[in-house]
Amino acid sequence: DEVGDYAELATLNSNLALIEGNLGHMQQALAHARSARALGDPLGDALGPASGAVEMYVASHEAALGRYREALGSFARADACFGGDAGTVWAGLAANYKANLLIHLGQFARAQQVLQHDAQMIPVSAARRECLRARIDHALGHRGEHSIANAIAMLGERPDPIQHLLLRLDAVRTLPP
Repeated sequence: DEVGDYAELATLNSNLALIEGNLGHMQQALAHARSARALGDPLGDALGPASGAVEMYVASHEAALGRYREALGSFARADACFGGDAGTVWAGLAANYKANLLIHLGQFARAQQVLQHDAQMIPVSAARRECLRARIDHALGHRGEHSIANAIAMLGERPDPIQHLLLRLDAVRTLPP
């Protein structure tokens, strides 16, 4: 802040928001994400992956705190920052977050639409997307076995214990009673 490097300050605030969110400190996470967003004033209106990522973090923390209307607005701003290019890694990650929110709101058709866009995705994000598809299937009365099997294949043997645990929890829904 003292040297006026607002771009670096926005990045650091965004990273701190992610860390605070991972620790479960959602109010602090949202405050840091909004601080990163507010730095858009001295930087000017910025578009692109960095600004979209900030909006995505703001949206995900707003959603975690039950501020759904605000979160949907922040996701719309993230989409604008990505330029409507659903093919980028960041846009794919934001789509996963948005679809998860829509699933929680019971808006399954909208969640399916969000997940339709092809995006470049790292295996963990692609597996997460398949889990979200399985959750939609389950909510619509199906078991979602195909999506879970795809997710397991995509995740493979990657050393990501949290994703493996979440995947196994979602896989329970596919088991017969």
